[in-house]
Amino acid sequence: MPTTLELLQAGKEAQDEEEARSPICSVESARSFIADNSPVPTENVTLDMCILRIDGFDKLYRLDLIDRDLEPQFDALVETFEKLDVARRTKFVFQLTIWKNHKSELNLLEYHRGLSYRFEKVHYCIGFCAEIPSEVCRFTSVSG
Repeated sequence: MPTTLELLQAGKEAQDEEEARSPICSVESARSFIADNSPVPTENVTLDMCILRIDGFDKLYRLDLIDRDLEPQFDALVETFEKLDVARRTKFVFQLTIWKNHKSELNLLEYHRGLSYRFEKVHYCIGFCAEIPSEVCRFTSVSG
C-alpha cells in the first residue's frame, strides 16, 4: 500500500504533466483530447479559445467557445454560424460551464464575445453533451 508521501508525489507528478501540456486551442483538439484520453474528473486542462456566446444563470455561466484562430474573422463567422440550425452548429462549439462562487463579489466576470481567453485548471466532467464537447470548472484562473 502506498504511503501518503508516495501518493502526494504521484499527484505532483500528474500536476507537472498537466501543466507542461499545451493549451487546447480548437474545438477539434478538444474532441480529440476527450476521445483519446478519456480524462478523469480530477484531470486539469488549459483552454485558450475565443468566446462565441455567454449565458449567465443563477449558479453558473455557460460559455460557447470556438477556435482561437477564428478570432480575426469573428463577425463574418457569427453571421454564418447563426444561419445554421442547432444540429449543424454543435460540431463548431466547445461548451464550458463555470460554477459561480458563493461570494457574489467574485462572480463579476468581464468576458467579451469575439475575444480569446485562457482558462486554466479546467476540470470535472470532461466529455460530450449532445455531441458538444464540454467541460465544467469552478472559477479558478482566467486571463485575457
